[in-house]
Amino acid sequence: MPRAVFVPTLMLTAASIFWAGNAVVARAVFEEIEPFTLALLRWVLAIALLLPFTWRHMRRDWPAIVAAWGVLSALAILSVSIYATTVYIAAHTTEAINISLVGSVTPAVAVVVSWLMIGERIDFNSPLTKSLFVQSVSGAT
Repeated sequence: MPRAVFVPTLMLTAASIFWAGNAVVARAVFEEIEPFTLALLRWVLAIALLLPFTWRHMRRDWPAIVAAWGVLSALAILSVSIYATTVYIAAHTTEAINISLVGSVTPAVAVVVSWLMIGERIDFNSPLTKSLFVQSVSGAT
């Protein structure tokens, strides 16, 4: 398999595995840890793991980060605060498989919504698009 196809496929597979693990952990600890606390702990862990690898880039790109603080804040609120916490709240009422099913189709839904809302062109013949949809469908079956 060519590297241009293998790496995106590997990354999409890893994302699916991480999201599935996230749902399993959420369901396993829903009685011990509150949803907002779990969301906070998840992101503290993510920052602690990623910061050593991203610090140089963040420092270099700091002016661009500051210039886009409004957009970045909105994205953080929508993805971190609302979406992740909603997943953890759902863990109180449903099984991990149901959480994973919804999460597995999210990438494909994001592509379709970007097409509907901002008219972004979807190239159905690109290896990345094919891989994205295969990952979404295989995660939902």
